[in-house]
Amino acid sequence: MKRRLRRFRVTSNTSSNSGLTIKVEFNDGHIEEAVVRQLSIQSVNAICSAKTQNYLDTAARAKIIVNKEELYDVGRVFVLKAQPTDNNQAEIILRTLNQNIPLEKLMKFLDNSSNNSPYEFELNHGKFTLLNFYNYNGSDDILEKTDLFHTMQKSWKKKHVYQFERFRKDSQGKRVRLDQCRSNGNDEYLVFGSNDYLGLANHPKVIQKAKQALDMYGFGSTGSPLTTGQSSEHIELQNLLTEIFHKESCLLFNSGYATNVGMLSAICKKNDLILYDSQCHASILDGLKMAAEGGAHCVPFRHNDMDDLDQKLKKERKNYSGCLIVTEGIFSMDGDIADMRNIVQLAKKHYARTYLDVAHDFGVIGDRGLGAAEFHGVLDEIDIIMGTFSKIAGGIGGFCLGEASTIEYIRYMSRAYMFSVALPPSTVAAVKESVKIFWQEREHLLKLKENIKYFVEGLIRLGVQINYDHKSSICPVIVGDEDKLNEMTKILFDNGIYVTPIVFPAVKRNECRFRFTVSAQHDKTDLDHALLVLKLAMNHTSPALKLIS
Repeated sequence: MKRRLRRFRVTSNTSSNSGLTIKVEFNDGHIEEAVVRQLSIQSVNAICSAKTQNYLDTAARAKIIVNKEELYDVGRVFVLKAQPTDNNQAEIILRTLNQNIPLEKLMKFLDNSSNNSPYEFELNHGKFTLLNFYNYNGSDDILEKTDLFHTMQKSWKKKHVYQFERFRKDSQGKRVRLDQCRSNGNDEYLVFGSNDYLGLANHPKVIQKAKQALDMYGFGSTGSPLTTGQSSEHIELQNLLTEIFHKESCLLFNSGYATNVGMLSAICKKNDLILYDSQCHASILDGLKMAAEGGAHCVPFRHNDMDDLDQKLKKERKNYSGCLIVTEGIFSMDGDIADMRNIVQLAKKHYARTYLDVAHDFGVIGDRGLGAAEFHGVLDEIDIIMGTFSKIAGGIGGFCLGEASTIEYIRYMSRAYMFSVALPPSTVAAVKESVKIFWQEREHLLKLKENIKYFVEGLIRLGVQINYDHKSSICPVIVGDEDKLNEMTKILFDNGIYVTPIVFPAVKRNECRFRFTVSAQHDKTDLDHALLVLKLAMNHTSPALKLIS
């Protein structure tokens, strides 16, 4: 099935008195009013000032203006293309992110010489992405989008570059067997995409503790934490985490996602201000979305930009009651570290509280492995810490730490905590043992840090632009071109390196990448092999390939 998304020319008079224009407001406050040339259900082609070229691959808000009066709010848009034309102007293509263009209301302005539906499009991956289906509303059949998505996905898989549904066979650790065989018939792969940073998911003591708890408590927790779901294993893990982080109290959630959503939606209410790093994880953004529905005002600041955070606090803080600054310790795509020392200073300056997500830095950085706050020497000054067990233990679950009063409030006000079943005791017992091993056997942390340093040095020798003092397990190799990324992916997989490519819309179109994750289980032979295969993949792609930071 191939159906192409029709573009309609704007046939109205586009003089100063009539026609279609689009008003675009960017995050920095700059506003453009551009003359619309073409429309489709999900994109706008327009002419505006040359300055718009500076906003390529950024998001903005837009409204379509009819005859200088009628406004159609099309929500958030993405600047897909911006190239110069004559007369110091630029041609831009905007892709809608939240909703479709109201073509039915604008048909009198469009070239509709054929009788074809405006909702016809070609379902080929590369022309369409996951982003196109988030808010698709081209039919009165609510399930039509699922049929169209399935058609696009089948087209994607036929290209043999689809590497997002690999299934692990009976195997564990740094080498796993997958459902996909390599060209030599081997189905074993060296894992460089795992969250098990310390390599504790298959530790014999951890597995033994899970089996013992399974025999003692049975399969599940049987209820929510406030009903029948708590066990002595839960209490002991909470006490262990409060002791390690030197906080008053702790609460367990059944996932890291639930922790962020449950915490932020419970704490942030009407007339509260939340400043958050623009590159925060989706779980934080979803929590903030729920907080905003409750009346909180959420404002992003430029990634790790303390001047921008300070300016936004100066502008906004006086207008609201409470204020919370939200950030991750290590960011999940680039592996860079939040500037926690300056964030804490700004929080004190503007009478704000701090919220730190340590999902990717707990067990990785800091002298004792307690994350970005310890790394910057401000651990005791963070008001709320949340984390997950997916990295420190290679398992599942989340936690939050803070003052006893804060944690008790969350216990009874967080819907994600109250209305979800508690973690199974066997999972909690395994996590508790993993955390104990991390805390008592320092060689795992030291080995991870040594491996990260070794791998980063190897990447630099290959010409990958990554900081020499990069300290995160997450080591991005940015390729920039999705076709080249796919070509490299096939080479990596066929040589036994299991690493998932990251593509748009998870990252910008020109920042698609490999996201290598280094583990304490890797030895230098493993790291050397991965670097050698990466070099092979780089050399076999087009000479035009340029690795960028």
